[in-house]
Amino acid sequence: MTTTAISKPPAIPSPMLSVAEACEYLKVRKSFLYVLIGSGDLPARKLGTRTFILKSDADDLIESLPQTPVRDARTKAEDGGETPSYPGVCTEE
Repeated sequence: MTTTAISKPPAIPSPMLSVAEACEYLKVRKSFLYVLIGSGDLPARKLGTRTFILKSDADDLIESLPQTPVRDARTKAEDGGETPSYPGVCTEE
């Protein structure tokens, strides 16, 4: 008798992000994500007690952000300027 390995079908990417996934995708803290949801800037859906964000809505939020020119860190230091900080936004160090 021959045994055949049964493989799992490939995972289908979900159009919905959990709160944790949305935080990771947008690179923000959970509290700031809820600020975005509460202000209406980021629509959310409820399924029972769980909150979901459509990936397309997260992409729309990113696209709606203003574009700012990137300045060289040396230029900022010479100008005496400081890098602005935003509550809830994660920065890589």
